[in-house]
Amino acid sequence: MAKSLFYFLLIMALFQNHKKSNAKSAILFAENTPLTIKINENTVSGLAGDLFIEAIKLAKISNNFNISWTPWRRALFESTTKRNIFIVPIGDTEENKKKYNFIFKILSDNIYIITLKPTIEIKNPHDIKKLKSIGYIAGAPYEPIFKKYNFEKMIEPSNDGDYVVAKLLAKRVDGFLAAYENGIYKLRKAHVEKSRIQKGIPLGKINWYFGTNIKSTTEDINSLKNALNSLAKTPKYIEIYKKYGLTPPQN
Repeated sequence: MAKSLFYFLLIMALFQNHKKSNAKSAILFAENTPLTIKINENTVSGLAGDLFIEAIKLAKISNNFNISWTPWRRALFESTTKRNIFIVPIGDTEENKKKYNFIFKILSDNIYIITLKPTIEIKNPHDIKKLKSIGYIAGAPYEPIFKKYNFEKMIEPSNDGDYVVAKLLAKRVDGFLAAYENGIYKLRKAHVEKSRIQKGIPLGKINWYFGTNIKSTTEDINSLKNALNSLAKTPKYIEIYKKYGLTPPQN
């Protein structure tokens, strides 16, 4: 009886490990960013999207992940409350460092208050006070910027960058606080003439990463991390950055 029980428990343990090894990790892509462009529910493009697709193809682990398209604020919530969930992109703010493992750097970018002519261009920090309101994407990692330059009371959050641009064009806000690539992408998407766009001076810097919450298992982290690191050693890696007119970040 004892021997039978031992084998039963052994089989169950092996079964559970098998189930665990075959469990898929979820990867949350924030919708409508230049790093993650939605083609359809199962297909992603953009810089980070292309890196992800090519990496898992190279490592032959495409079946290990479920792609999920999630609004930014919900992606932040889910990625910190559930295990083995990756979020793309995530910024390396001090607050995020407490919640996430940053497994692979995608891009370094400057942060600006982008304005449109004839609104004043932000050429120095004092110019910020000449604006009445500044739009930004709620949950975006720019809080240290408006605290540093003391314009918190001028901030008007929106759930999506497209809404910020709509407010900017309707003159409901005077500026758009954004990382450059994301801000320009949103403005071009809205067919704003390049000659009207004023980026002014950089107010800070943000590094974008593939990230996962600190509760994730080492096995799941290494699966994607190793795949991305392997891709970075190939000509395809450089080719992906050139496609978007960018250069790989320096670690």
